[in-house]
Amino acid sequence: MGGADDFHEFAGEVFRSVKPIVRVANKGDLLSDGEIREVREALPGCDVISADYELTLTRAFNLGIISSTDTSFDVSGRANSRQAEALETIRSAFRSGRLKRAGGEILRAVAKERLRRIVVYPVQDETHWTDSQGNVLPDALMVPEGTTALDLAYMIHTEIGDGFIRAIDGRTKRALGKEHELRDGGRGKDSEQGEIENMFKDRLHNHCRADC
Repeated sequence: MGGADDFHEFAGEVFRSVKPIVRVANKGDLLSDGEIREVREALPGCDVISADYELTLTRAFNLGIISSTDTSFDVSGRANSRQAEALETIRSAFRSGRLKRAGGEILRAVAKERLRRIVVYPVQDETHWTDSQGNVLPDALMVPEGTTALDLAYMIHTEIGDGFIRAIDGRTKRALGKEHELRDGGRGKDSEQGEIENMFKDRLHNHCRADC
């Protein structure tokens, strides 16, 4: 039989498998390049981020100073010289890989690579990608890889699952059977929204859309 060291090693492996840890170090904007390297060497796999930089981009976007919160943003004429310089510093830090984006890179990687989840968007109107109130892409659901159209129908409501006949891919307008496995979007910007699935609201609407 193994000793205490073997037991702790085994327990550690089990814990890492059942409860994986993602190491993230904040305040990267205050660290030099050398200090960032030291953090990464001391904590292998640790991502260095800056919540202040993320907040700055969000506020600049809300004020109309930049066109988006990703690093391809355009700076508007509203920005003064100091603001424009600060925004370029932030852009450079993210684009160079010196800092990671907390949401855009880290959370997406955790969801897809560790949790094996994809994002789907159930809608009522597959033409305009809206619900009955006209809200565009009203919900985003993170579901396990391998989830089928029928699985998603039951996630939304039992009656929708019970009365399920088909789903509609909102981008291609292709009818999808109950065993069709949902997929996340492609790699390009135009396909990051994932697969739009239209689950009809009630059994009567299901039969009408399928048979009328």
